[in-house]
Amino acid sequence: MLHKNASTSIKKVIAMSAIFSLVLIAFRIYFTSGIYLSFLLWNLFLAWLPYYFSNHLMHYHQQQKSNWKLIFLFGLWLLFFPNSPYIITDLFHLTNHNEMPIWYDLALIFSVAWSGLILGFLSLMQVHHFLNQKFGQEKSWIMISLIQLLCAYGIYLGRYERYNSWDIVTNPFSLLNEILELFIHPLSHPRTIGVTLVFSVVLMLSYLTLYFLTYQPKHEER
Repeated sequence: MLHKNASTSIKKVIAMSAIFSLVLIAFRIYFTSGIYLSFLLWNLFLAWLPYYFSNHLMHYHQQQKSNWKLIFLFGLWLLFFPNSPYIITDLFHLTNHNEMPIWYDLALIFSVAWSGLILGFLSLMQVHHFLNQKFGQEKSWIMISLIQLLCAYGIYLGRYERYNSWDIVTNPFSLLNEILELFIHPLSHPRTIGVTLVFSVVLMLSYLTLYFLTYQPKHEER
């Protein structure tokens, strides 16, 4: 868990990063009179939701609210969590447009992706702390690994199958059919397995890096 002062500082930096991304998007829209890449605003909003839910999860946990509320908030967090690292795949939209230099669009997409990724990892750290208190250190690491695997699969569903988090409510049967198809015929979906495994490792290594950079044992905090 982050030290309180460090957490406050990181929140300020993330806010600055998000504002910078908004400025880049606004300037692009103004300069080109077009809306290309403006969808990143929506993606950035979706990336913020997991952090919102994890904050409330920790708040209710500290107040010792009922387990049903905690389960509900955890479920919402897990549902929307893939939206944060998903923005990495928006780099697919990086093409050479005449109206803007490609370096500008690269900086724009990377800025938004970085903000989303850090928001996701901060929320994951909060959930990790929650799971650690509930189930212990070893079990919490196992659950974090499984969450990263599910998140990577969610990224695949969003990028290649074009599913959204709310499809679990608006289009549940199609989504369930897609998931069952993978489990029934896994060898028929090499791209699905490849994307899921590779991205889960990338996400886990990235999270471990951030975790150990910010982790402070109790004897060091003193």
